[in-house]
Order: sequence, then C-alpha cells, then structure tokens
Amino acid sequence: MIVLNACFIGSQWFKLITSSQKYARLGHVINVFKSSINIKTSSGMLLTITTRRNRSPIYVNICNKDVNFRNIVKAFTEVILHDNFILIDNLKINISNSQIYESTLSRIKRNLNVNAQILANILEEFINKGFLILYIAGIIPKSFKFDIRGLIYDLASYTQGRLSADQIIKKLSSILGFGDGFTPFTDDIVTGILGTLNVFMIYYNFGRPIYLPLNLLERRTHWVSAQIINYAQKGILIEEFENAIIGIITLNIDKFTDSVLNLLSFGHSSGSGIILGILIALSAIRAALRNSLKPR
Repeated sequence: MIVLNACFIGSQWFKLITSSQKYARLGHVINVFKSSINIKTSSGMLLTITTRRNRSPIYVNICNKDVNFRNIVKAFTEVILHDNFILIDNLKINISNSQIYESTLSRIKRNLNVNAQILANILEEFINKGFLILYIAGIIPKSFKFDIRGLIYDLASYTQGRLSADQIIKKLSSILGFGDGFTPFTDDIVTGILGTLNVFMIYYNFGRPIYLPLNLLERRTHWVSAQIINYAQKGILIEEFENAIIGIITLNIDKFTDSVLNLLSFGHSSGSGIILGILIALSAIRAALRNSLKPR
C-alpha cells in the first residue's frame, strides 16, 4: 500500500466527503494519467486527484510530486472513503491535514454602474495583451474547424438579444470535439468562452448566461471533457482561470496577465485553448458594449 498526503482538497470534494459516511463508496476511476486520476462519483460528477500545482474546487492536490499514478492505479477501480483516507487500489491518500480550496469569485462585489464605452476600451487592452502572449508563445494554430470572427459576432449578437439561447447553444455545440489533447482543443475554447462570458454577465448584469445542457455536451464530446465544460459554465474553474476572470472583472490587467501566463503551462494544450476562449468571449463583450456589430 502506497500512502500519500493531500495538501489541498477542493470544495466539491469536501462537500462529497462531509456528506458521506465514514466508510463509503465514492465512485470509480474513469481514467489514469501519470499526474492525475479522474473519478466518476456515484452521483455522476467528475472529481480529480492530481500531483499538479493547479488547484480547483474539483481537485485533491497531492503533496508528493514524483508519483506516477499509472504505476499504482487501474481504471474502473472503486474509490472508497475510510475515515480520513481515500482508498484506490494500492493507493491510500491521507486528507486529514489538507487545506480546503474554494472559489473566491462570490466574494467580489458586483459592479452594476460602469460606463460601457470606458469598459470596452479597457477590455481592448486585455484582449490585445492576451493575443500578444499567445502569439509570442507560438500557440495560435493557423487554421480552425470554425470561424472565430463569426463566433465572436454570434456571441455578441446573443448578448444583444439578436440570437436566441437555442441558436447560440447550437453554434457552440457544433464546434465541440475537434483538436488535439485529452480534452479536444475546441472543447477547451468553449470552456474558456462559457467560463468568462457567464461570470461577466452575472457580475455586470449583462444579459443571460449561456448553459449548454449536459446531455448535449456528452453527445458531442467525451464524458470528462463534457463535465469540465459543465463546471466552467457554472463558474467552477481551475485557480489560474478563475484568477484571470477576477483580473478582468476587477479591471486588474497585471493579475490577468500573470494568470494567462500561468495558464499556458496547464495541460498539453488545455491552457492555451482556455485562453483563446477567454479572448473570444472578451471580444464579443467588447463588440456588444460598443454596439459595433457590422453585418457579415
């Protein structure tokens, strides 16, 4: 039996554990990577155990960074809670001394009195800085499976009431499932779009958030990726993504820049896809604020 210690436990994990008996079946392993284990809980939620530094409400972060989970855990193994330990195959994770990680988005005061044109000008600085970072890093592919400008136009049209919720859901779901990486690159882009747009809309009272039905997501892409998108559209984000959003809604470009740079190293291509999604969402918001939509 290999015993590891958890440094942080996300709030979604904490809710599951505190609502369970001292000995309980929590779910089963969906897939295993060198640095992470994805788990499907008995209630159908995605939760993850990882050695990466990235924190999230759905992560348990292991203190030991030199562990290869592929040598320890097999897919479809049951995940058991036994007192202060999570048991998976030959792995025993001590959560008794871990700190709880939770989102800070809800603590930020909403700003409902902001000049639209001033905000649009500020967002342009964020957009330019983000695209510059992607360009310097050589991240932006030369071609996509969809029209980025057209998507920006459609998202802006939705915020102005010119497209219905059903229409924008159809457009976003049509681009899912394409690209490299465990989570397809276009899925990461949609994660970035929905996480950014929905938080911004709630924070500034700027239209209705967009929610893609989970059953639709699961038809368009694989289960783990669908769950990640579903979390993002509800504002449940990895720490670097959340900090980028906080930088945007508090108009702190330095916090935004630092968070975007940190996101670049997340996953194989997930971080860059999320960044591109953030910038697409901001471009749509800027266009809507300026009422600068032009017929295509």
